[in-house]
Amino acid sequence: MNTKAIQSMSTCKKGLLCILLACLLLAFVLPAAAQAATIQIFLNGEKIETDVAPVLQAGRTLVPIRVISEKLGATVDYQESDKSIRITSATVNIQMTVGSQNVTVNGEAQTLDVPANTTSGRTMVPLRFIGEALGVEVDWDGANSYVILTKQVDMPQAQEPSADAKAIETEIVDIINQNRTDMGLEPLVLVDPLV
Repeated sequence: MNTKAIQSMSTCKKGLLCILLACLLLAFVLPAAAQAATIQIFLNGEKIETDVAPVLQAGRTLVPIRVISEKLGATVDYQESDKSIRITSATVNIQMTVGSQNVTVNGEAQTLDVPANTTSGRTMVPLRFIGEALGVEVDWDGANSYVILTKQVDMPQAQEPSADAKAIETEIVDIINQNRTDMGLEPLVLVDPLV
């Protein structure tokens, strides 16, 4: 072989090696980026939209604090001066600081796996921690990259029927029974009358 052929083969091998390395790099970087970009959050079946996409950090899903807290019925107070955050609901008080793993929930000290941080101008917090602290069940559907939040909805207590409702019920039954009697049928008896 001549020198030019050997140089050409060497250049070709270097080019193939560069392409192979680029493909390997993309094989590791793109799936992680795609997974972080496609995380979707659902609360009781309804998709929650955020202005900054959820991100994965150390195996935890971080979300914008204000959006998720308010969707779960809490308020957020952020103090820029010391980067402290207070999340408050009717029964829960969470205090944390951006960059710190130390938090308190109703005065009890706890430690986060991943601290709150700032991404694209938004304070991001671990979704599972905030959700569970606010009394929400948090599940991960890895196949679809879904975070599924289930919040128990308080059902209103049944109210005592008003006197008017009782009178209307009695009047309706009396009219029906008059018609049944006229047709030679037995009158209705209320099994479960309004109480």
